[in-house]
Amino acid sequence: MGETVYSIEDVSGPERDDLYKLLLLVPPKQRQDLQLRRLLLFRLRIDGFDRCRTYLVNRTRSADRCGFTGRIFDYLKDDDIEGSCPLDE
Repeated sequence: MGETVYSIEDVSGPERDDLYKLLLLVPPKQRQDLQLRRLLLFRLRIDGFDRCRTYLVNRTRSADRCGFTGRIFDYLKDDDIEGSCPLDE
């Protein structure tokens, strides 16, 4: 199974607009995180905007409730970090 790396530079049109809308849900200091952008672009292409937005909102709220202070990318990709919060539903 090959890994696909999405190039942020190749994103255009409505897909680019949707990616930027998703990035507005991320804390400002983390919006330039290239790995986060690639992850969101991947999820956007797989799940579509609405499902990706819902997932991102739920996960960022969960990170806030748990007092997570690291990179949102790390919280999203690492099930151990995400699952370690006792307040998480």
